[in-house]
Amino acid sequence: MKGFFRSKGFKLLATASVILCAAMIYTAALGGGGISSATSSLVGIFTTPMQWLASLGGEKLDGLTTNTQELNALRSRLDAMQQELDEKNNQLANYNELKRQNEDLKNYIGLHDDNSDWKFVYATVVGRDANELFSGFSINRGSVAGVRAGDPVITNSGLVGRVAKVGTTYAKVETIYHPDVKVSVLSANTEEIGVLTGDKQYADQGLVQMGSLNAKTQIKAGDLIVTSGMGGVFPDKIIVGTVESIVNGTVDVSLTALVRPTVDVSSITSVMVITSFTGQGETMEALDEKK
Repeated sequence: MKGFFRSKGFKLLATASVILCAAMIYTAALGGGGISSATSSLVGIFTTPMQWLASLGGEKLDGLTTNTQELNALRSRLDAMQQELDEKNNQLANYNELKRQNEDLKNYIGLHDDNSDWKFVYATVVGRDANELFSGFSINRGSVAGVRAGDPVITNSGLVGRVAKVGTTYAKVETIYHPDVKVSVLSANTEEIGVLTGDKQYADQGLVQMGSLNAKTQIKAGDLIVTSGMGGVFPDKIIVGTVESIVNGTVDVSLTALVRPTVDVSSITSVMVITSFTGQGETMEALDEKK
């Protein structure tokens, strides 16, 4: 409709209307009959096109109204289709999530078959702190599900860390890269025992350190490191990682094995919290008192 008012036809019509009005004023001033007749003819000449243009404008307005209605109907249809597509995508996402959880649970069932004394709580990773230096994260299980601070956290690939803080329906997990997480471990190849701890320097390289090794240690690159079970904090025989290299320790006569964990803690989406296992909480001092 805006195009019509900007067209050459409209401009010509406007000019003719001005001329017509001037002629009518001039005729009224003269008062002559002949001139009045001429004016009437002149009016007819201009009013006929005006009536035609008015009719044409009305037709265009009717067409525009019809097109607007069709456009609105099309938009409504597109909105309905988009909503249906969103629902399908949500269903697909839920299906994929359930499928992944089922696959995880199958793997954990295999772990449970090998460790019948373990009790598990399956949990999903629900939050990560970008400022967390050691890849810690939050899970959607807490005290209501039986999770407690200190509980070991694993995947079917190996050790992740431990529960640090517990809420009613959530918990905070510290990974083995954290300096506060200390794990009694041993080499599956040589059975030498050491303590695994995190360190900022090595964490940036994706490594943890197994310290306090004897200068004559037989541990070498490629050896598999697993939990020893000593101290009652972690069950035994959980895979931790493989030795990447041997370096000098903090004490002159000691050595340190740098271990690369088997679990990529920065990308996991679900874990298992071991809420109970045989020997949990038993310290070496407690065992000595039983003798």
